[in-house]
Amino acid sequence: MANKRKIIVHIAISADGYIARPDGDLEWLTKRRAAKGFYGIGKFMNSIDTKLLGRKTYDLSVQMGAKFDTKTPHYVFSRRPAPASFPAGVEFISEAVGAFAKRLRTGKGKDIWIMGGGEIIATEKLLSRLASLIIVHRY
Repeated sequence: MANKRKIIVHIAISADGYIARPDGDLEWLTKRRAAKGFYGIGKFMNSIDTKLLGRKTYDLSVQMGAKFDTKTPHYVFSRRPAPASFPAGVEFISEAVGAFAKRLRTGKGKDIWIMGGGEIIATEKLLSRLASLIIVHRY
């Protein structure tokens, strides 16, 4: 049997159960002091080598100064065309998340992080068929 990489949803939600405010603001998360050990994110980051994001999460990450590299591929799911320029290591995907993720899962590598995109994460069919693990930190 081929290697089956885990597809992991690892997110933080507010006490009222949301990832972001209605306007997309994440200040409730980004302006708080990080807990000792930062909720195990270092160990988690060592267990993955691929990230799946929605377009809104990608755009917000860029605005917040996120760094991208070619060692960790970032696949951005979007119905809109890719921007004129974007960092190396980022690829824009227009096909269905499920089909793409299934192919990734059977490939070689570490686990895969679905790191954002409320629309991606909220796809019940995707989660029930693909997600190996769902980690939620509630603040």
